[in-house]
Amino acid sequence: QELLVGYPWIFGAQYVKIERHTQLDDRNIPDFTGVRIRDEFRDIFEIKPPFTKMFRDTGGFSAEFNDAWNQAEKYLDFARRDEDYLRRKGLRFDNPECYLILVLCQG
Repeated sequence: QELLVGYPWIFGAQYVKIERHTQLDDRNIPDFTGVRIRDEFRDIFEIKPPFTKMFRDTGGFSAEFNDAWNQAEKYLDFARRDEDYLRRKGLRFDNPECYLILVLCQG
């Protein structure tokens, strides 16, 4: 995670900085937010550990994956719905994107 904060260009030079655990409110604290270079608004990044099970044996998404997806959607919905509140806190979101990052491990 320190890699993302120290090297915000890791996402294709789209972010001037990446901040860890930006508190949107008491219940919405994504792993990271990134300030976009082009307009200085933020996007959201949620990272899950490598042992997160993504698929069921039947090939569908696992409950763990669905929980992670729902969490990302919750953050994105909050950032869109409460844009004025967040702006007053100094957090600028306009048409934010949320990236859910999961690492697949073999074995």
